[in-house]
Amino acid sequence: MAAVSVDGARHYAFGVDSTITKMKTRLYQSDLKITPLSTVYVLENEVLKLTLTFTTPLLLNRLDILSRPVSYVKYEIEPKFSDKRDVKFYFGVSSRLCTDQPGQKVSFVKHRNSLAMGNTVQNPLARSADNCTIEWGYVHMYGTNNCMSVEADKYFCNNSVFVVPDKNSIKRAHPTVEYDSFAEMPYLTYESRALSGLITIGFDEVYPIEYFGNPLREIYAEKYASFADMLEAANAEYPEIKAECDRFDEEFLAEAGALGEDYAYITTLA
Repeated sequence: MAAVSVDGARHYAFGVDSTITKMKTRLYQSDLKITPLSTVYVLENEVLKLTLTFTTPLLLNRLDILSRPVSYVKYEIEPKFSDKRDVKFYFGVSSRLCTDQPGQKVSFVKHRNSLAMGNTVQNPLARSADNCTIEWGYVHMYGTNNCMSVEADKYFCNNSVFVVPDKNSIKRAHPTVEYDSFAEMPYLTYESRALSGLITIGFDEVYPIEYFGNPLREIYAEKYASFADMLEAANAEYPEIKAECDRFDEEFLAEAGALGEDYAYITTLA
């Protein structure tokens, strides 16, 4: 979920709670651009304009980058007011990314350069079925502007003004407590007063594949000693990776577009 607070009043972009359809301070989508490796949302109202660029660098000619389980979210806020106001950006990642069923619990872990959350029961590659999502591994959010939160839907959505300001505006989770991933809605939450910034999100699967009975790591593990090292490099290399993704998108769309606009659109979605 994503929201922008202006002097305590939230301008809500998107999320999982149905109450956003009833909010007067929501942000409305004014533009959308989809390329093979990025999706750009533009959302705005009479107070501000928010641009969110989601990028996953699935570069087939760069297996070292392709194998990194990392995605990026770049945000830019353009205020439509000239006076000084307290602007704060929030972005939340749900714990349902690392659980499969109601009742499963998650806990938070602080790493060297990231905050992570994962299922309290870790059994990599133990299940496979239709309608079965990954329930092992850890979701990481890189950086120092992160916090642990619970009941995020309630604090983001249900009121037009934060219940209490600043550091207590989102209910904090406790690192030694286990939380129900569905009932208590734990989130990794990014907070910043900067009008633009980068959120780097990674997923440490521990083991992504089993080959003839042997669990294997990703190709990136041949280069980096730990997931933390890889995540740090991925964050630092974002400008050049994004430039390479843009070049790939341009070349791909030019080649696909030669066969027709519809073909280019279908292959982009694929």
